[in-house]
Amino acid sequence: MELNILQILSLLVVFVSLLMAASLLSMRSANYLGNVLLAMFLIVSAIDSDSIFLGGYIYPNFPALGIFLSSLVFFKMPLLYLYLVSVTFSDFKLKWKHLWHGLPFLVNFIVFIPRFYA
Repeated sequence: MELNILQILSLLVVFVSLLMAASLLSMRSANYLGNVLLAMFLIVSAIDSDSIFLGGYIYPNFPALGIFLSSLVFFKMPLLYLYLVSVTFSDFKLKWKHLWHGLPFLVNFIVFIPRFYA
């Protein structure tokens, strides 16, 4: 398997993102919720950046997993928004109303899964 420059850069981005996410999850701080939200954003971004490799290996062998992983891109902006809110407001707590930000992911998943298996 030969790697071109785009694949090498993609691997580097994925590695650095996962390393930083692990670092954020391992340290305890006053804003632990912000660390968790940023780590989740980095993990979802790493999965999205790794689509160069996932497209050739995961999607043909595990298509349902491929659809789920490609749908995770709809979690990026809500995670970034919740992270910014948690950093901005010191008394921020996750509440049930924040689940509305995950609605685009759910709608995408509900719409595409029946069409995928049809």
